[in-house]
Amino acid sequence: MKMKYTLGIVIYAAACNATVLASDWPQLAGGALHTSHTFNGPAGLGVTLWRAEPNAAEEYIALAAPVVSQGRVFVAARRFDGFDHVATLLIAYDADSGDRLWTAPMEPDEQDSWSSPAVDAARERVLFPSGFTLYAFEVDDGAPAWTTEFMRPVVNASPTVAGDRVLMSDAKGFGVGSRLYAVNAAPFDKNDNPYQPGDVVWDVDIGASTGATASVVGATVYVANIDGEIMAVDLGDGAEVWRTDFAAVVGAESAKFFSGLAARGGALYGATYNFNGSANSSWLVKLDRATGAIAWRVPCARSRSIPIATDDGRILLAGGIAGFGSNTTVQAFADNDTSATMLWDTAVDAPALGSIGGWTTQPLYSRGRLFVGEPAPPGDFFGPYQRLLAIRPALTPEAPGFVVQEQVGAGGSCAVSDQRLYSIGVDGLFCIDGSDAPHSGTVMRGPTPTRWSP
Repeated sequence: MKMKYTLGIVIYAAACNATVLASDWPQLAGGALHTSHTFNGPAGLGVTLWRAEPNAAEEYIALAAPVVSQGRVFVAARRFDGFDHVATLLIAYDADSGDRLWTAPMEPDEQDSWSSPAVDAARERVLFPSGFTLYAFEVDDGAPAWTTEFMRPVVNASPTVAGDRVLMSDAKGFGVGSRLYAVNAAPFDKNDNPYQPGDVVWDVDIGASTGATASVVGATVYVANIDGEIMAVDLGDGAEVWRTDFAAVVGAESAKFFSGLAARGGALYGATYNFNGSANSSWLVKLDRATGAIAWRVPCARSRSIPIATDDGRILLAGGIAGFGSNTTVQAFADNDTSATMLWDTAVDAPALGSIGGWTTQPLYSRGRLFVGEPAPPGDFFGPYQRLLAIRPALTPEAPGFVVQEQVGAGGSCAVSDQRLYSIGVDGLFCIDGSDAPHSGTVMRGPTPTRWSP
């Protein structure tokens, strides 16, 4: 019976991974593949439909990406008592009206974590890790559904839903000890599923990691760590499929992965963060998904953003930090199959654009546009983004029309529902109509939204 159930997981997961749903954005970077790519989503930044702000004594976790599913937008926030962080919150808004529907309190997150929620659409539950616990809430009303306790806190990693499993990693900065968990999300069935919701089905040591969001394609889970290793494990039992030691190729300092991997076609794409060196001291890397063989590597800005592979063979990456020999930037590369070349770098080619991109954001690609923000001012490394831009990656940054539109006050990692775009920035949570895009080279700025209070 257990073999039958495992096969069902594999088939279900493969079906879920086959298509990016245009009407939902239920996980970080869109889904279990983390491609951050939608085929018929927004084409620009039009009218701001609504804007929400947190209540008194609350603040959004500005770097945590929102997710959208089943007519709701889910965001993470913190509640304070004076200067004391007393709870982390998951807040649900109506995706059409911006009405605040419910708030679920949790134990405070650790180390200023900016994990994102994930929606288990099959069971109509939304998941969020805070502190040492993975929480599941009912989408409809926020009622607690189940919890899972981990050995160590979750820091910056987001849940990945794949069929009846939720993949989640905890954090340990150095050496062995961080673990990747497969948590059961499905109801108990004495014949087909011996696990209760929230039970850990398996867990494996993945070395040192923080921010290690797993990607899932079919029956295989992919994850990277701070030690410079990329590994594939079996979704059914956690058995290792392959492991690639990228640090042995480029050296430990420049091989640190602090985020997830994008899976597209037969490839995986990831970016590293080097605490030392100049502007391009880190690596963008492509691997063969079946074997783990390195197809190519190319220097890039330091980043914990997941690269985006576009239909026209470009790889887009937000990276860099203001200072420490680096600049915030967006970079584009040509994927030549067995090699890659940099096409442009906004910090170098068009410094007049100002600060955009950066290491803490997850851009979104839709209909030839990249939606990416301007980070907080230098020195405020974890503050909210200041403005959201729609740019044309097919052009070079200095070309007329590269910046299509912008919306001041938004700018954080985006989610989409059909042609609506959701982003947290310095002025709150924005819902923007992206159905119409200008066709001239004129930069259009979104209107100042009407203030909305929950």
